[in-house]
Amino acid sequence: MTSESEQQWLRVHAYLNRNRHDLAVRAAAGYPAENRVAGTPLLAPPVWRLRFPVPLGDVRLEFREQAPAPRVTDIADIAPELLPARADGTRYRRYSDVVLELASPAIFENRSTYRLLDADLTGERPHLTFTRGRFFDGVDVGGPAAHEFAAAELRPGRGTPLRRGIGDPWD
Repeated sequence: MTSESEQQWLRVHAYLNRNRHDLAVRAAAGYPAENRVAGTPLLAPPVWRLRFPVPLGDVRLEFREQAPAPRVTDIADIAPELLPARADGTRYRRYSDVVLELASPAIFENRSTYRLLDADLTGERPHLTFTRGRFFDGVDVGGPAAHEFAAAELRPGRGTPLRRGIGDPWD
């Protein structure tokens, strides 16, 4: 049996899924125009936006074993209201746990990924720097940020403390 908190999360989750594109466009509008790519809602810092095509062979790839910790790691501390309480009163600790339990897609696995640490595609020596990551690392930050924005649209004045805590969306 789902709690009222879980049911509310499911309502916001359904609204987010039905309106994902329109919500993304409105969320992007909250950032300066110079952070958007060529009149689209896509956000990217200037060093990611190519002035002209760069041959893939000219892009230097780097890998770092040791990487700085992500700036946002614990949503439960920043915006606990984004993680519902179960019927027994315990709160979920990670967004991926909520999705897995309440709204799991057909394939939802915490597979290995590469985490982008640095990129400069506009300089004399274009490069991308990566470290190891996990799929849920992105889900556990991007998912609740989208959920928070959707919830704020449904209940104006709610605020977006997680979005403020994240800062740069590409950090």
